[in-house]
Amino acid sequence: MASCAVVHLALIGWSFAFPSGPALRLWLLRLLSAGMVYDNVVLTLGNVGVGSSWYAAASTGRFVLHAALLPLLIPYALSALRVSGAPIAKRRGFVALCALVAVAAWCYGFWQDVLKLELAAAEVFGHFRLSSTAALPPLGTIGVNLVLIALAFMLWRSARWPLLLAGALLILLANGATGGQSWGYLVGNAMEIAFMLCLYSTERFLLRRSP
Repeated sequence: MASCAVVHLALIGWSFAFPSGPALRLWLLRLLSAGMVYDNVVLTLGNVGVGSSWYAAASTGRFVLHAALLPLLIPYALSALRVSGAPIAKRRGFVALCALVAVAAWCYGFWQDVLKLELAAAEVFGHFRLSSTAALPPLGTIGVNLVLIALAFMLWRSARWPLLLAGALLILLANGATGGQSWGYLVGNAMEIAFMLCLYSTERFLLRRSP
């Protein structure tokens, strides 16, 4: 987990070597990476923090960041699609639909994953953490990922850039296949790194083709 935090920090550092251009999308990716750094640092501190009030607050922060940041992938992909020149990305109805889905995902995430959050200590391979006791699968995450796959498919068709689509499919399928396994978090961490690498590579591609 500590090594994953270092990798996400390295991705942030790599992004500062990208071509200059509109910075909003790139700063969004850096914010996502910073959230993953925080997530992995909190998990790393589990053995010394479980049972304390500060660790409970820090663990709650993991879920708050996830609920707040994940839906932003939808406007990111919409902006990337617009840069690629896809006509659909300029249609008001389509933009409004994407915005509605992002807001719905944001509201659902805070309702289900934050307001209804209950934490319990869990041990994974000798390492303790506080995990959610929710029995439901992460429907908000799955919904955002499905919308992202659709937008990434359009990006592939308009710009002939398949990497965002590949990353979105990879993280959805891999996490779905291993989510119930005790070692699934190892796959999840690896998929997060691969997914963020696909996002940064996509942004680098878009900046290079921008006038």
